[in-house]
Amino acid sequence: MSLDPRQVASAPFRNITALQDLCGYLEGYRRALSAKVFSLTGKSYKDANLGDGSGLFALGYSPTKKWNEAVPTGDYLQSLQQTLANACGALNIAGPQDLSSFDLRDPGEWASFSWVLSQELRRISTAAGIV
Repeated sequence: MSLDPRQVASAPFRNITALQDLCGYLEGYRRALSAKVFSLTGKSYKDANLGDGSGLFALGYSPTKKWNEAVPTGDYLQSLQQTLANACGALNIAGPQDLSSFDLRDPGEWASFSWVLSQELRRISTAAGIV
């Protein structure tokens, strides 16, 4: 059983453990989506490893980092954006909304980001038939 993409919207702000869990979820999602897209379309697409935290923390990960010292950087968000855009292209659907411009140090932006991400994952999942 997998996590419903809509649950991504409830990822808490300023919780490094939840952020790591989200990255792990996104990695599993990326792998399942890639396999499903290939089985449906015969197309493979370029995607990024979203679960290892590459580019995730601006100053490098440490369990003792404060949230404002360890936030998702533009590199990670760009990788996420590009991976989802490539999947959408392979599925021949509209690309995702902009996910790379959020300032995730701000609680309002975090809430918006997690909501938009959850809706995009749900939309792409539906198109791929993995809901």
